[in-house]
Amino acid sequence: MHEIARGTGIRSKAFGRREAWCAVCTTCNTHDLCGYELWPLARQLAVKLVTDPAWFNLQVFNVEIRGRAPDAITLEDIAPYLDWRRTG
Repeated sequence: MHEIARGTGIRSKAFGRREAWCAVCTTCNTHDLCGYELWPLARQLAVKLVTDPAWFNLQVFNVEIRGRAPDAITLEDIAPYLDWRRTG
């Protein structure tokens, strides 16, 4: 499992909250998804929305887990990444 919400003080809030996790392969979890340069939070949340929509909840992710404003990350931020499987 990959922690979308991670970091000091956030990990404990994210633990046990399916809204903050994404099932990925070991290679992606230990390499690609660790860098916000290629995989910013909005892109990771796009994967969550597509692969686990029943547990996609921006309100919970932004406010309850990350302690940010409700609109810290919006659907508009996520939309450009929804075609995340496309190459090139």
